Amino acid sequence: MLAQFPSSIRSYLLSWKLVFDAYSASSFKLRSDYTENLKTDNYIAPFLDFMFDVLGHSAAHPLSLEREQLTTEHIQTYDIKIARSEPEERSMQWLLVHLFYLTLKYIPGLFKAWYLACRSKQTRIAVEAWTTKYFSPLIISEMLDDVQAWVDQQEPPGPDEQEVVVRISKNAREVLVGYEVDETQASIVIKVSPNYPIEAVTVTGQEAVAVKERTWNSWIMTTQGVITFSGGSVIDGLQILKRNIVGALKGQTECAICYSVIAADKRMPDKRCSTCKNLFHRTCLYKWFQSSSQNTCPLCRNPIDYLGSDKRRRAQRDRDEY
Repeated sequence: MLAQFPSSIRSYLLSWKLVFDAYSASSFKLRSDYTENLKTDNYIAPFLDFMFDVLGHSAAHPLSLEREQLTTEHIQTYDIKIARSEPEERSMQWLLVHLFYLTLKYIPGLFKAWYLACRSKQTRIAVEAWTTKYFSPLIISEMLDDVQAWVDQQEPPGPDEQEVVVRISKNAREVLVGYEVDETQASIVIKVSPNYPIEAVTVTGQEAVAVKERTWNSWIMTTQGVITFSGGSVIDGLQILKRNIVGALKGQTECAICYSVIAADKRMPDKRCSTCKNLFHRTCLYKWFQSSSQNTCPLCRNPIDYLGSDKRRRAQRDRDEY
């Protein structure tokens, strides 16, 4: 470790502090542009290589924050006036620790790319343990606090909109996004790994309710993709997921046979009578056809196409070919 803090190194590190100050005051679009520039010109690798050489990770002896009495406050804030009154070595350690925190906060994707590309297994092990112990809990807690603030700012659903409930569990490090239709609950879980951002945020879902399995899986994959490509922003993923849920379920009506929105197979009414325009579940309509021995609408008694014209033509063609 360096016992002195040369002015050239101080200036270099303080320039990174200015970079992250710019991130904190910028829009998502500008942050994305900043990150792309850092990535294109390969600024992050020399920065992190230097950091972990100085802090001892490359020698498998990472800085002990307890021993150096660097607290959570030191991690999250850096006061240049106070730092000037500190011994040079401690001042540099404080600034590096704070800059690593800002790296994880604003450019987690670039840090993870550096970590995966690091050829020294010894360095990777030291960095992961150090990150998981001192930094991940802070980053995760702040992330979930931001999600809670976002939830608190949401407007109540409109009269024809499905309510989307978002619950946060800091202990489990997860965000549960759920909606209920006919007392049937569906939920998608966004979980943050304990060593985030080394391990990614994951999105998983239970059984689909009121939508097709393909749509449900698309929601999960889209949410995962948005979080991944937006630098781990759970809020960006939540915004897309909520929009998808509300849009898919908006204005849904109950089945004119069973008077429920959700059928036993967890689907919504998707068969409409072309005459009276009422909606039915496929399963309910099939049972009606079976019991009545007629392919007519149970309400207006006009013929109703159960398979759909395209499917019927394909079925007829298959029979003819056979």
